[in-house]
Amino acid sequence: RPLRCYIPKNPSQYRVWYIVTSCYFEYLMFFLIMLNTLCLGMQHCNQSDHVTKLSDTLNLIFTVLFTVEMILKLMAFKVRGYFGDPWNVFDFIIVIGSVVDVILSEVDTALESSGG
Repeated sequence: RPLRCYIPKNPSQYRVWYIVTSCYFEYLMFFLIMLNTLCLGMQHCNQSDHVTKLSDTLNLIFTVLFTVEMILKLMAFKVRGYFGDPWNVFDFIIVIGSVVDVILSEVDTALESSGG
């Protein structure tokens, strides 16, 4: 929960705020974090190409979902309100790192498949 009580006056912003501050949304995000942690924990050295491909696909899906969460919270709290909560700052750093990881992985895969 944010450190300060903030309720938007704009109706469309309020709808997004109402969703991201709901218990259901919090539980959904907690579930996704646990599921992502489980998927990351199942990775191991010398895993088959099939498992690696599945792992990469799941990483992409979770990155997209967490990016959507970040965007919704930025819409709900605006920049100042979003970054006023240390947990959101932490989430932002993790999500940006994940997005960079996905992009670099895709570039690496494209370079390998093109022979360069």
